[in-house]
Amino acid sequence: MKKFLSVAILLCLYMVAFGQADKPILTAVPYRSADNPYYWKNRKPFDGYWQQDVEYKIKANIDETTDIIDATQTLTYYNNSPHDLPFVYFHLYQNMTLKGGI
Repeated sequence: MKKFLSVAILLCLYMVAFGQADKPILTAVPYRSADNPYYWKNRKPFDGYWQQDVEYKIKANIDETTDIIDATQTLTYYNNSPHDLPFVYFHLYQNMTLKGGI
């Protein structure tokens, strides 16, 4: 454990010394990118295959003294169907509480 902690501290010091502390170590490839080998459009099992895409962005704060979670969510839905969708259903759980912890 001490060895791991020492390596982590040295890595942090290195990043601060060389101005890398505010930059991510790994950069993520956007999900809907042509560079993402796992995106369904980049590996269709057959011609005419499609599926819908949904992107969630959740920003949450947890107040540990009151056990209250305050959050906002942005949901972006992409219709990849060859058809127009007259409506889309979403089921939202408002004021949901968890009994017995998570």
